[in-house]
Amino acid sequence: MIKVFKSTETKFDKNGLQVLDKYVIDPVVSEEVNGIFQLDFSIPIKKSKYIEKENIVVAPTPKFDNQAFRISQIRKSNGLYHVTCYHIFYDLIHNLIEDISIVNMGASAALDKISSGCVNSHPFIFTTDMSNKTANCRIVRYNPVKALLGDDDNTFVNRWGGEIERNNFKINMKKRLGIDSSVQVRYRKNLTGYEADIDYTQVTTKIMPKAADGVLLPEKYVESPKINHYHLIKTKVVEYSDIKIKDEGSQDSEGLSREEAFEEMRRRARLEFSQNHVDEPRANYKVSFVDLEKTKEYKHIKKLESVNLGDNLKVIHKDENVDVTARVISYKYYPHTWG
Repeated sequence: MIKVFKSTETKFDKNGLQVLDKYVIDPVVSEEVNGIFQLDFSIPIKKSKYIEKENIVVAPTPKFDNQAFRISQIRKSNGLYHVTCYHIFYDLIHNLIEDISIVNMGASAALDKISSGCVNSHPFIFTTDMSNKTANCRIVRYNPVKALLGDDDNTFVNRWGGEIERNNFKINMKKRLGIDSSVQVRYRKNLTGYEADIDYTQVTTKIMPKAADGVLLPEKYVESPKINHYHLIKTKVVEYSDIKIKDEGSQDSEGLSREEAFEEMRRRARLEFSQNHVDEPRANYKVSFVDLEKTKEYKHIKKLESVNLGDNLKVIHKDENVDVTARVISYKYYPHTWG
């Protein structure tokens, strides 16, 4: 159900000012891993007097029902409002963190510091399932959205990692979104179309690890098991500036011995191949499929097959020799009543 609420509302389980299901045209929810989360739709101008800037439109998403999106842009043409709404999480863009230092803290404590460091009070609750890593970070004059997800060095995702899960005012920085799903998207079942974009330009099969102060391995390189799978050996320098060698005789607790540093450099480089798969081409699949429970034929199926952001799933099209496991890194979801 798609509903509109006044701008100050914080609870969305009722019908609000108006139910919009009969009037909205082409509603679509878009979300990316650690990226944008928005709702777009059109509606005849005469059908709702509540489509006003900063009111809240609530719509279902693949994982959570009744997600709040604040009206942010309205364009009028030919008797229609064309509306863009951003998830309520983006209210935090209008807040500010003046200057905070996070020293040797875990992810949960860092989030608490970011939350309490906002100059304006807010209703958001930050949680995380990450517990092991500690890090340092200084945040100066960032809004909280940038402090969490920004590309700069002094941001939460760059110091602690994680992927954001947004559920209205509950913000969860998870170690990883999604699951290894059993869902299969198959041609002639629920697959309605796909595009495949395969990029070989970023493949690396030979790494020169470089630690702090320009330290290199005695043997210089770590090679991929797939080094001979391509026409050329593909070599790249990868920096691990956090790996530091302690001065001999130093009482400083920071840093590693030379041999410990070398072994850590080798381990990290091997992980680039086994975990990050830098020795494989990048493949991006754009897949269109039908949610079976919303079709007449399969309407008795209730959440037996669901796909969420971050999930790994199988895409199968035997006629074109496609059988791949791929991760959902973004989606477009159409939250409308199906016949």
